[in-house]
Amino acid sequence: SSRCLGRYDQLVGDLDRLLRLKPNDAEAWVNRGSGRRIASDFSGALRDARQALRRAPRSADARILESEALRNLGHVQEAEGAASRAVEARPAYGWGYVVRGKARRQGGDLEGALADFRRAARLNSRDAKARGWEADALRKLGHLEAAAAAADKAITLEPSCAWAVALGGEIDRELGRVKEGFEKTRRAVDLDGNCSCAYDFLGADPPSVR
Repeated sequence: SSRCLGRYDQLVGDLDRLLRLKPNDAEAWVNRGSGRRIASDFSGALRDARQALRRAPRSADARILESEALRNLGHVQEAEGAASRAVEARPAYGWGYVVRGKARRQGGDLEGALADFRRAARLNSRDAKARGWEADALRKLGHLEAAAAAADKAITLEPSCAWAVALGGEIDRELGRVKEGFEKTRRAVDLDGNCSCAYDFLGADPPSVR
């Protein structure tokens, strides 16, 4: 599919055609909005999320998309509220807690964010992203040893996740494990040549912005 191959412009075009045929398909609105968000069209993603919610007011996926788009647009309190409604709709769905945690993190509520990331990790012990966000929150709170342990769990769960590997490298460096940290950061670049966080840690720009 277009989405699996990363061709998000084509994905959006395919869904444009589907929505002309099935304008009441809430899932299609969410999928098109997700493609728009990945392509950095956050306003378009928000419009699509709200179109989906008009058709399926209890859709947790639509609420999650709404929250992510609002957060990307800087509307952090609204983003947290939308994510809370996603959690209410599907309380056993871990990703809703991750999305609310990201909104809380951006709003400065690191303890609240950490609680959400940990809740998500308890709901799905195989979720590398939840563990990675847990590591990020612990790092920002100054709990570096616990952050390193959470980052290592994320890397074990998803060794190809460049962001988690780069984050683990930076935590290692902050703990004084400079060699280990540098090796992880270089590995993140090998995994994803445009991993901006890895280049941030290396003090350089990724090739895409040079």
